[in-house]
Amino acid sequence: MNFALPAIAVILAVIPGVAFLVGYVSEQFPRKAFALSPVSELAVYLALAVPIDALAIGLGITFHVPLPDLSLVERVFVGEWSDSSLWMLHQDLSSCGFASLTYYVFVVIVSGFAGWGAQRYVWAHRLDVRWPILRMRHDWHNNLMGRLPNQPADLVPYADVLATHPSEGDRLYSGIVSRFEVNNDGSLRVLILEDAQRGKGRGVMFEWKPIKPSNGFAILGTTIISINFRYVALEDPPASVPSEQ
Repeated sequence: MNFALPAIAVILAVIPGVAFLVGYVSEQFPRKAFALSPVSELAVYLALAVPIDALAIGLGITFHVPLPDLSLVERVFVGEWSDSSLWMLHQDLSSCGFASLTYYVFVVIVSGFAGWGAQRYVWAHRLDVRWPILRMRHDWHNNLMGRLPNQPADLVPYADVLATHPSEGDRLYSGIVSRFEVNNDGSLRVLILEDAQRGKGRGVMFEWKPIKPSNGFAILGTTIISINFRYVALEDPPASVPSEQ
């Protein structure tokens, strides 16, 4: 039995789900950082593609978009066809091919934008913090940026970083976490601090020295020994008290 045609049909059916997930995790860390196996990733694609395809077919029927005969398509998926059914499918695709292709491309594009819109909504309402299944970034991001459960949204993340220096031994740095990058295995590649300071001295002689001038201080992940996180909540300014007349 020829499995090429069902395989192509499955791939075409899954692509809208792929487009949605790519749009949703457009700023996500590499797949290896989440230990997502190819099988589980395919399962996610299928779970997303089924409702998207069903909605697309329903809208296509509602708005009278020329679509292939669904009964013939179903036979292709299950691998049950004959020479006559293949000929009928060929004729059906020839009659509505361009319109169906245009509609399919439109569905894929809309799926990608829908995923991106879902990402913005989830991020704005911090739903990924409350429901881990919706997370779009690695846990590194939530820890470094202060996006944690049961914490206010307006947190300023600080990091105290102990790092090695080629010629001066270990150094202690502190600053506001601005951004960072990770490697394919999920390890920290570089950490960028704003308003960075360097620790100098020991014991009672210890003090913080500002690193200036600087628009961002980069610390390579390979030099980092440990990181201590601190989160400072931004408080609303007190309401002004009207003066008495």
